[in-house]
Amino acid sequence: MTNPAGLSFLSYKRDRKVEAELLISAQHDLGIPTWRDLDDLDELPTEDEIKRVLRDPETASAILWLTPEIADSPMVRQVEAPLILERARRQDAFFVVPVVAGGLDYEAAAALLDPSVTLEDLKLWNLRKVTADPIAPASAAEVAAWVLRRRIDAIHRSLPDGEPLRVVLHTRKAPPDDRASLILHWLHRFEGREAKAGAWTDHLLPALQRVAKAIEEKAPGRPVEAKGLASIPAAIALGSEFLAPRRLPIVWEQYKEGRDLQTWSIAAAREPSGFQSQREARELGARDLAVLVSVADHVGTVFAASRGELPAFRAILKIWKPGDPPHDLESAGQAADLAYLMQREVRAALREYPEIVRVHLFMAVPAGLAIMTGQLLNNVNAVQTYEMVPTDSGKRYRPAALLRPAG
Repeated sequence: MTNPAGLSFLSYKRDRKVEAELLISAQHDLGIPTWRDLDDLDELPTEDEIKRVLRDPETASAILWLTPEIADSPMVRQVEAPLILERARRQDAFFVVPVVAGGLDYEAAAALLDPSVTLEDLKLWNLRKVTADPIAPASAAEVAAWVLRRRIDAIHRSLPDGEPLRVVLHTRKAPPDDRASLILHWLHRFEGREAKAGAWTDHLLPALQRVAKAIEEKAPGRPVEAKGLASIPAAIALGSEFLAPRRLPIVWEQYKEGRDLQTWSIAAAREPSGFQSQREARELGARDLAVLVSVADHVGTVFAASRGELPAFRAILKIWKPGDPPHDLESAGQAADLAYLMQREVRAALREYPEIVRVHLFMAVPAGLAIMTGQLLNNVNAVQTYEMVPTDSGKRYRPAALLRPAG
């Protein structure tokens, strides 16, 4: 029986390796692990190894990338495509997304299969088509989204009622997790602690939107359990796609050395966290609110050092606790208490200063709290997140994901 959380196989001609790279990266953005010959083929007889992979229950799906070059590829026409289509016919949770590309029409794409090897007729299949030749990243993301929706549907059908769909989010190197349904391993979009230029807007935020929408539509009512080595902006962004009013339940597996794993969520019964708030008016005419949250570390010093690169602020909201950080959030209930305190105080600031159009988050917090913060941003139109990065002049805050939780 196919493992629906397994690998996505890419069948293509190497002449299209640039397009193949886009398709692989787009699937990784969505948390879909992949198999491609250039990445994963060992020093073994090629045909035998490809047959083994395509028959492996850990191969969950395939993209059949139908371009003119396939006509000159016996490996695709006589080995990969017949095995892929035959396995999809079994209906054991394995699926194929055949895509007409490279300027082909449907009839020409259907004629690519070798009739001496397979009885399948692609004219009888519902083929997807992309018109751009060559494709751009946006087209690759669309193809990956087709795979994602079918993957989530297959996983949802395979899981017992009540069992969570597991999502892993990494922006740093981390060990593999074979239990996860989606593994959003985003290192290819990062350089050190910061995302590459344009990565948030062009790839990562759209990926989170697609993931949340696919879960909402293809796994309705299925709880989500997330974990990973994620940056604060990435965690906030993930939470913002699971806004509380959307009723998409998500919890975060919070790790702290010397303590059992805890499951944090905004649904946890609140316990006093001891945190306080302080709001200060600043520049008249400014239209931005700075929110400083010091849990794991002081943020005020780095915020002050970064002021020359930041906008003018109408007000500054500080969330703090007496004593020097790090402050320990001992339970999910304390984390929930702090998350709702932040929500209340941000809303109060927006009422007091209705001219504010953007909230800026400067946070040193556990990832679980960042997720919860994102979930409670439903009343905020624009949220600028920041990454604390080392520079030659010391630590500074640099803009990261710009979120629009309220639409």
